[in-house]
Amino acid sequence: MPRWVALMRGVNIGRRRLAMADLRLALEAAGCTDVATYLQSGNAVAAVPPAAGTTPRSVAAWLEDVIGAAAGFEVPVVVRTGAALPAVVAANPRPGAGGTALHVIFYRPGPDPGPVADQALARIDAGAFAPEGCTPRGDDLTRHGLGQLERVRRT
Repeated sequence: MPRWVALMRGVNIGRRRLAMADLRLALEAAGCTDVATYLQSGNAVAAVPPAAGTTPRSVAAWLEDVIGAAAGFEVPVVVRTGAALPAVVAANPRPGAGGTALHVIFYRPGPDPGPVADQALARIDAGAFAPEGCTPRGDDLTRHGLGQLERVRRT
C-alpha cells in the first residue's frame, strides 16, 4: 500500500481537539498500516488501503471521512505522497533561507486543470509583499522572506 502524508487543517486549535492516539487508532481501524503522527500537530503518515483510491483527491476525501468520524467534526485534509515532500525540499527556491524565513503552503488539488499554486499566485499582487516573495510549484506555494516572516502576527 502506498504511503501518504496527511496534513489536517484546524485540528487541536480551540475546542477542535483530537488526540493523536485516537487518530492512530481510527486510521488503523479503517485499514491503514504503518501509521505515525507528529506531536499534536494533526499531521499523520500512513499506508492507506485500496478503498481510499489512488489519487490525492480520493485519498484526501477518504481520510476526511475517517478522521471526521473519529473527531466528531469536519477535518479538511491535504495529502501528499511520501515521495512528494523530499521533492518540495529539493526544489526550495531559497536554499539559504531557513528557520522562520521560509514556509510552504500545501494546497488541495483544485477543480480547474493546472497547478493550484500558480492559479492562487496569479490572483494576488506578489510585489505588494516585497521584499518577501512567493514561488509556486505545482500544488505548493513557497513563501520566502528575509527573516521577516517570524514577525507576522498570527491570529
